Amino acid sequence: MRTNVYILVDYKNKFSSNYGGQIYRGGLNHDSLENAFSKYGMNIIWKTFSEIDFTNDWSGKIVLYTSSEDNKILYKSYIEDIIYGLELHGAVVIPKFKYLRAHHNKVFMEILRSKIDSNNHSKSLLLGTLEESIDALKANKITFPCVIKAAAGAMSKAVAKATNKKEFIAVVSDMSKTPNLKLDVKDFLRTYKHKGYIPESTHRNKFIVQPMIQGLENDWKVLVYGDKIFNLKRFVRKNDFRASGSHVNYKIGSESGLTSEMMDFVFDIYKKMDIPMLSFDLAYDGKNYYMIEFQTLYFGTSTFALSKDYYERVGSEWVLKPKDENKLEMLFAYAINKYICEHKR
Repeated sequence: MRTNVYILVDYKNKFSSNYGGQIYRGGLNHDSLENAFSKYGMNIIWKTFSEIDFTNDWSGKIVLYTSSEDNKILYKSYIEDIIYGLELHGAVVIPKFKYLRAHHNKVFMEILRSKIDSNNHSKSLLLGTLEESIDALKANKITFPCVIKAAAGAMSKAVAKATNKKEFIAVVSDMSKTPNLKLDVKDFLRTYKHKGYIPESTHRNKFIVQPMIQGLENDWKVLVYGDKIFNLKRFVRKNDFRASGSHVNYKIGSESGLTSEMMDFVFDIYKKMDIPMLSFDLAYDGKNYYMIEFQTLYFGTSTFALSKDYYERVGSEWVLKPKDENKLEMLFAYAINKYICEHKR
C-alpha cells in the first residue's frame, strides 16, 4: 500500500528552494518530486496552506511544508500558524514546528542551539530592545569584539561587528529601530499625561550578540541529507570577518579540506536534532568546532548544485563518492524516505 504524503505549497505554488531550478526562485519541481517519491512508494497530495481544513482528522498524517523569507516575515507568520495547528491536531509535520520557528529567527535558533549543542563555545546574548542592550553593557555582559545579528537575515545580511561600546550602541540602535512617527509621538505625550508612564521602546527589533571567534579565515557550509554530506569552504571577505555569501575562492566537496572529525561533529548534531535534512554553518578555530547557524528547511542549495562529489556515511566511516544525480528532488525524497523509515511511519 502506498503512503500518502501531504506537501504544502505557498500562494505562488512554490515548495522549498532550489538553486538553479527551472524557474527563478521557483522551488523544487513538482513533477520531479512526484516521480522521486513514487520510487519510494509514496503518493503526493498537494495542498496550499489556505486549503487546510482543521475540522478534518489529521492524526498521523505526514505533512511536508515550505517556509518563506518574505519582507518582515509576514507570510511566514501565517505559515507558522498553520503548521503549529497541524502539529496540535496530531499531524506528523516534517520537520517539527520548532524548526520552522527557528527559520529566519536567530533568537529562537539560539535557544534551540543551546539545547542541541550543550558544549558550544559561542554563547549568545538574546535581546529584544536597545534598552536591554544598554542594561547588558552596564552589567558587563558583553565582551569585545562581538558580533551582532538581527533575528531575520541570510548570507551575512544584518550582521555587524563592534569593537567597543560606542560602535555597539550605534549598530544596535540602527539594527533594532522600529520607527513610527505618529505612534511614537502619541506614546511620548503619555509621559506628560500619566505620571510615571514609561513609553514603548522605539527600538524593538530583536537581535543576538555573540563573542567574536578570533582568527577565523573561513567556514564551511555543510548540507546533510540522510547519510550524505555536501560541503563548501568559504573564505572571509577582504577586510571583513564574514564568510557567508563572500564568493571568495570557494572550495567544494573533496577540495574543501573538511575532515572526518568535522563531519562526525556535524552528523552527531544532525542525529540529535531528529530531522531529515540540515544546513549547517561550521567553524573551526584550531581547537574547537562551532555550530554558527543552522536551518532545517528552505535553505540555500548552491552547495549541492556546485558539488561534483559528496561524502556518505558507511558504518562509522565517511566514503567519498561522485555525484551521479543532479536533481535535488531525488536527494530530497531520499532524505525524507530515510527519515520516515527510521521512524517506522
